[in-house]
Amino acid sequence: MTPIYRELHRWSALPFTRGETDCATCIADWLMVCGWPDPMADVRGLYEDDLTCERATGFVRDPMGSVSRRLAAIGLPRGNELRAGDVALIRVRGIRLPVGALWTGQAWAAKGPDGTTTIRPELVDVLGFWSVGYSA
Repeated sequence: MTPIYRELHRWSALPFTRGETDCATCIADWLMVCGWPDPMADVRGLYEDDLTCERATGFVRDPMGSVSRRLAAIGLPRGNELRAGDVALIRVRGIRLPVGALWTGQAWAAKGPDGTTTIRPELVDVLGFWSVGYSA
């Protein structure tokens, strides 16, 4: 099993808890697996809904700015060619807020209230992605 799929299986075993095991914190966990510092270290456990998430991270009002600042702070570069293991902020049809996602090489994967989901690329708009430097 590849490290990507090992991580997705790990996510699947976790309950969805905002601020602890949500789309952003699970992406941060993946970054740590790949050797990056935790971009969510200062806010883990500090939010449990949209209001407290906004207070802690600014994500509700400015999703892209919030994510960009956190990933720039750990030195993660913006991507220019999407590769398996890269992370992104995507907008999925029918979902109000963008979500943090992991590119598997064929689909986007994200942790959500209903579990770990893979999403076909044609169903999303990629707002921005970052190169993780993962290699299987």
